[in-house]
Amino acid sequence: MRIIVFLIGLWCLLANADAQTAKGEIKGNVFDTGTGELLTGAVVEIVGIKRGTLTDQQGNYVVTDVPVGVYTVAFSYIGYQMRQVEGVEIGAANVAQLDAGLEEELIRLSAMTVTPGRFAIMGKEPEARQTLTREDIQSISQFGEDIYRAVTRLPGISGNDFSARFTVRGGEHDEVLVVMDGLELYDPFHLKDINGGALSIVDVMAIEGIDLMTGGFPAEYGNRMSGVFNIKSTTPQKRRTSVGVSLMNTRFMSEGSFARGNWLVSARRGYLDLVLQLMGEEESFSPTYYDVLGKVEYQLDDKHRLAFNVLQAHDNLEFIEDDEDESTTKYGNAYGWLSLQSTFSSALLAQTLLAAGHITHQRNGLAFTGDTRESLLDFTVDDRRAFDFFELKQDWNWEVSQRHFLKAGADVKRLAADYEYLSVQNRFERVSQDSFRVNVDSTQVERNPSGFEFDAYVADRFRLLSPLIVELGMRYDHTSHAADHLLSPRFNLVYTLGKRTVLRGGWGHFYQSEGIHEISVGDGEEIFFPAQRAQH
Repeated sequence: MRIIVFLIGLWCLLANADAQTAKGEIKGNVFDTGTGELLTGAVVEIVGIKRGTLTDQQGNYVVTDVPVGVYTVAFSYIGYQMRQVEGVEIGAANVAQLDAGLEEELIRLSAMTVTPGRFAIMGKEPEARQTLTREDIQSISQFGEDIYRAVTRLPGISGNDFSARFTVRGGEHDEVLVVMDGLELYDPFHLKDINGGALSIVDVMAIEGIDLMTGGFPAEYGNRMSGVFNIKSTTPQKRRTSVGVSLMNTRFMSEGSFARGNWLVSARRGYLDLVLQLMGEEESFSPTYYDVLGKVEYQLDDKHRLAFNVLQAHDNLEFIEDDEDESTTKYGNAYGWLSLQSTFSSALLAQTLLAAGHITHQRNGLAFTGDTRESLLDFTVDDRRAFDFFELKQDWNWEVSQRHFLKAGADVKRLAADYEYLSVQNRFERVSQDSFRVNVDSTQVERNPSGFEFDAYVADRFRLLSPLIVELGMRYDHTSHAADHLLSPRFNLVYTLGKRTVLRGGWGHFYQSEGIHEISVGDGEEIFFPAQRAQH
């Protein structure tokens, strides 16, 4: 009896071993369900046993030496939705035939890039070309730590070694709209006496990514004629603190997260004044500056996320030339804003922003006819300006369907400016050997303009054909202090020529009103001029 039991057990063991060593194979082809085109290089994987292959140039595949059993087979290809087929049975000495059709994965209309001249810098969006990484920016010599200087490498952008400001396709410096986390920044530069600004007031280490648009930008952006420089601050993931020293400044940054949110603090202090003191030049040229950025984000619930941002920057420059001419300038930027991101559904999003800002400018100067203060006073200037704004803005995005996407928004700002300008030019005419006649040429402007700006836009993006996406937009801008009423039509299209080739085009009118803080009081101007217009 024991012998019979032993023989039965041995037979079962050998049968099981034969089953485990029995092998089969699976073959077939992979194709595009829409066009029937066979796909070369598609990935075929038998889930769970790490067996797989790629399709050949005819879209065919063969996987051999597959142990007998029932499996799930996965098919994937770039630009297509992954497909899994369950319950595929593979028997011994048997060839299983399995053909698989893949559907092209359509990128959501809301994620499509319709701007022809758009570059993503340190960004994560796959549709925009990432041209510069953080490492690229930090490796640029001298002032490479400044994001503004890095973008001059891009096509259509020009700048110089002395200034951080750049121009787009031959425009002016102030024709580029600068936005940070939804808020417009006005003249965001340090050391403005050096070619308008030697570096920006935002530390590159606190930046997560930038969208740079150099032409044909859509209707949600207005009041600029050349381009858009859209900055997104970093989103902290884990707690860390860092201190750094560079050619221009020392920096401190701390970030972290808590139960339902995160926080970030970044601060810099330039030390050019300390370097000059060590060189014995402290009496002639003493530039000091600092900036502080803070952000707190909090997840209110599953649908609403609140963020509070502050940005403060200050400059002080004292300059005494060898001939005793003297100049003192002070600049200040202070911004604070709340933003609420509301996700009502996967198709309906809203962004609300409430902001306030205070920008100051002060300049005093003395110039003498000779090389000492005992000489005759030639020129004096006292220039004091301040600009305040209060803003409420809301944007809506609605993905109606896979073929239809709507955008709309409105923005209202209350503005107030203060100008106190006085310059005196003494022109000396010799009457005799010991006496002069003085002709005084002076310019004095005192103004306190106030008003409001109202902007609204709507844009309709739709898939006209399978490879063609069109966006039609219209923007309205009203500026009370300059009495501008402006309509800006915009048109953008995206045409997919192939899997790796996309053609983008755009056309539109782009207006720029004179800012309430931009009167050229140094030239004696006291009025606002009509808006300028560019056609892209």
